[in-house]
Amino acid sequence: MRIISNFHDYYDVLNDGSDTDHVWKRETSSFLPDLNDPFYKTDNWENDLPHLMAEVFLPKAGATYRQGTIGRGYTDDYRRSLLLFCGEFYPFVRLPERVCWDFETFAQAVELEKRTYCKRSWCYAKKEAFANVQAMFTQETILPRFRTLNIRLDCPIVLMDMQEQPLGPIREQEPERYRVRFTLNPCLAELDFSSVIPPFDAYQMLESYLFNELARQNDPPLEISDTIRRDSHGFDKHSFRKEPTKRK
Repeated sequence: MRIISNFHDYYDVLNDGSDTDHVWKRETSSFLPDLNDPFYKTDNWENDLPHLMAEVFLPKAGATYRQGTIGRGYTDDYRRSLLLFCGEFYPFVRLPERVCWDFETFAQAVELEKRTYCKRSWCYAKKEAFANVQAMFTQETILPRFRTLNIRLDCPIVLMDMQEQPLGPIREQEPERYRVRFTLNPCLAELDFSSVIPPFDAYQMLESYLFNELARQNDPPLEISDTIRRDSHGFDKHSFRKEPTKRK
């Protein structure tokens, strides 16, 4: 496969510049989807697209509690992102210094064990906090229909994360809201995706997906009538008719 792009990714080491049959023009772009589209929004808010970006609040080390509640400013907020790669989702959490693709890496990076938990709190008890973090790295809340986004957007790699949106000068005192942002064909090297899928496997998966699942015919077949289709197979209008029988 020949890749034409203005940036280099980690699987480009296998780029075959002599291949003229399989050419992928890799372009990156970002946009905010219309969340009122029935594809993204349903009658059940738990099935809506923003709900996929699970958010977890964790108490900081040394946090103080009063009657089971935690004081303001004593929590760290984390939200997961989703990478849709060739029809499969890969959840991750982006930290300032690294990208975490699994629970163990995230727990070590944020020192999950050293945080101050509270048994009396339904939200900040250790058992519940660990369960919430583990849920960020599962696919249980991802509906099967969202796996078709690669085909719907005609793109093999789709990054879904949250972007802060200002509410405007009239409502400037309110906190900023979050919107789901799509990035098509992002640079996977910046996300350390090579730790999830090695370069050779990623290249092979992309080539197969691009020229099978996302393949398009250059010359689509022309619509022909049933009469022409019948005649092309050597039949005529009498071929499938039963001859009338004589009356007794």
